[in-house]
Amino acid sequence: MSHPWNGDVTPWGQGTGRCLGVHDSDDERQTTMTTRPVTRARSAILDEIVGERGKHATLGRKLRAGKDANWLLALILHAFARKEAGEAPTDLDAALIGAFEKAGFAGEMGEQARLYAGMSAATRGELFPAGYAQLTPATAYTFGDLERDLPAVQAAVLAMPTSTDVDVAGIHAGTVSRASARRPRRSVVATSGTEHLRAVEADLAPADATTDPFSIRATGFHCTDETGIDWLGSDEPYWIFGSMGGGISVTTKSQVFEDVDSGDDVSFGPGEGWIWGQSGGPAPLPDGEIGALVSLWEHDDGDPTQVQNATAAAFAAAAAVLAASGVAAWVSAVVTGVGAVVKWLLGFLDDDHIADQTFVFSRQTIIDQIGKQGQSFTLTRQFTDGDGDYTLTLQVSHLAPPPTTVTVPNVIGAERAFAVSEIQAAGLVAQVSVQGPVAELTDALQPVGLGASDAFLATEGPGIGNGGGGGGDHPFFEVVAQSPGGGASVAPGATVHITVRRGDL
Repeated sequence: MSHPWNGDVTPWGQGTGRCLGVHDSDDERQTTMTTRPVTRARSAILDEIVGERGKHATLGRKLRAGKDANWLLALILHAFARKEAGEAPTDLDAALIGAFEKAGFAGEMGEQARLYAGMSAATRGELFPAGYAQLTPATAYTFGDLERDLPAVQAAVLAMPTSTDVDVAGIHAGTVSRASARRPRRSVVATSGTEHLRAVEADLAPADATTDPFSIRATGFHCTDETGIDWLGSDEPYWIFGSMGGGISVTTKSQVFEDVDSGDDVSFGPGEGWIWGQSGGPAPLPDGEIGALVSLWEHDDGDPTQVQNATAAAFAAAAAVLAASGVAAWVSAVVTGVGAVVKWLLGFLDDDHIADQTFVFSRQTIIDQIGKQGQSFTLTRQFTDGDGDYTLTLQVSHLAPPPTTVTVPNVIGAERAFAVSEIQAAGLVAQVSVQGPVAELTDALQPVGLGASDAFLATEGPGIGNGGGGGGDHPFFEVVAQSPGGGASVAPGATVHITVRRGDL
């Protein structure tokens, strides 16, 4: 095929594909806010997106305003359209289709593909970048084609008025002013409900890089202005957090926060809001670029579980693109593309997109901002589409690596309960054996509920009681031996064997 960035694009607002017929009136939208009808037909939703009418008019406007970011969406719909048409899949088709099949979205995407195939050329020209808008089911598009085109895709994404590409190295060298790294105008962001920030500088060689853990986490948000007219009801927002780095992509979802009104401040739960690390705890930053997508939604008729699955599928498809291209430098294009896919899919899953932001950064960028262990800083980001307006607070922390060894406490002569407590406090496991008649075993191990019929050895790990009394008067047991001895260095979680003997006889 010809290069997908050649060819003319039909100007927005022209062509015959803008208005397909059915749409909601304003009265119907108000009814939707209060009665929550069942999810409507996909064709009706597409009609609203294309015609910029009814409930999905705003989504249609956002997709048109950010159409250079819709390249991945076009390729996913194209892959499924080829499948529906019975065409042999290319390597790219297979990867994209497989990601959504694994997430349980094969049926949904088949229906999406049939809608996509029925779009007019004019409508595709309005929603998708030139070249990608011209793909037909008979067109085979491979990973090789994409690898060739990704530089142009990335250039187009970074040239969007909603993008800021920070020259981090130039700022640090003093050749570029910090003032040059300006955020897009509020009016521009409000039109598309999207903002993209790229702040990348070359990482130090792996041998010189720190392996300290870092965390980047959203801690809370402020609702400046809820969606719609305040007195018609409260918002029920939720957040999607996705990240990819080091060849791994992870997607999480916050709870749906009920009854959020203008002026409210809300905190995330302990396991929510993680942008980095990906396992829900601090982790070392990988080499290369790291991409993150934070998306804000108003819960309407959609299923939050489907929403998370759809986002995870989009990230899995993006990870496949990066892995096959073998070049991590296209993270900006790919993560921004994921944001467009999520907008589209969640619109069809019948929840309302408020705004999203994508961030691309490198390990060195973070280290230069927060070089010392124990330091952290906070930043705020505004999420708005001109209707809803929220401010998200993020905290970036540089933590000390966990200890590789711990020191065994000396508990010889200590009372058994105290000894166990000291061992557990050091992050170790206490294993107790009793010296003396079997009859004494019941009293010796009573605090952990063991009787004389149990084995002589009882293991107590961190957090499993402190060995305190079980009520009543109990014999005194003191530690007469331990292994390893006090002062030894062992790995966290290692077992310390102690022998206790009744000391009140």
